[in-house]
Amino acid sequence: MSAITPKILKKFFGKCILSGEHAVLRGSRALVYPVKSYYLQMDLDLNSQAEFQSEFKGLQSEHFEMLFWGILEKALNRLSRKRTELKGKLEVYCQYPLAGGLGSSAALCVLVSEVLVANNMLEEARRLEFSTRLEDQFHGQSSGVDVAISVLGEALVFKKGQTPQKFKASWTPHLGLYYTGDKAPTSVSVAKVLELKKTNPKLFHELDQNMSKATELMIEALTHQSSIEGQVLLKQSLTLAQKSFEGWELVSPQVKAAIEYVTGLGATAMKLTGAGHGGFLLALWDGPISQELVDQKIIPVFS
Repeated sequence: MSAITPKILKKFFGKCILSGEHAVLRGSRALVYPVKSYYLQMDLDLNSQAEFQSEFKGLQSEHFEMLFWGILEKALNRLSRKRTELKGKLEVYCQYPLAGGLGSSAALCVLVSEVLVANNMLEEARRLEFSTRLEDQFHGQSSGVDVAISVLGEALVFKKGQTPQKFKASWTPHLGLYYTGDKAPTSVSVAKVLELKKTNPKLFHELDQNMSKATELMIEALTHQSSIEGQVLLKQSLTLAQKSFEGWELVSPQVKAAIEYVTGLGATAMKLTGAGHGGFLLALWDGPISQELVDQKIIPVFS
């Protein structure tokens, strides 16, 4: 293991799944981008030999700190270590919405793993896998895609069980995020999708296949040499992915109202991003996202 570093400063970004939700758990690919306007910033000072302490600041900091200590205890139990063995002063700045579908639980799990790596309790090579297993407590079964984005901070094509592949688009679409005002734990949405497998397996597999097709169409769209033709494919991809969310019954009345609102702002296609039910909409415009749209709470994905 590496020697202890006196001072560690890192950011763990939010994630936006452009396509692949739920189906990624069953081997389909997902295309995911970091959202750099949302993050947890870690400042860990290991100069002090005093017992480990933490201070969280920023958005919903009290909730993040409470969750952090709960995850840390579970992580230490997994490693058969004790909290009293930890050293350092941890300061975390939170610029991240909880339970909005942007990967806050994954960022917390990666933060915990980073603290353990810094204290020589966890090998750095195990960081991604260990963080994913920690995230299972939130989702029941984590695909690892949220963790991968938090660790790597780059656009990725993700397939469960394989090394994430860096993704580079040929052109940049005008995509924005809008918070629907509704949210639900990821585990609830995952359970609802799996319940469909029992009650209507034919529809379950059809919706999975549609989401998988949407992802492949999205990748084709963004690697197309013509942005004009790519834009057409991108609209088709977003529409197809959203139909899967509708089939899974993960579109709440509040989400439907948000869709009408964002459509009224000029978006030409959109889908939920994340587990569904609520959280954020991913919407596409034909032109640049103006300051007027930003004033209407539209968050540019590529800023």
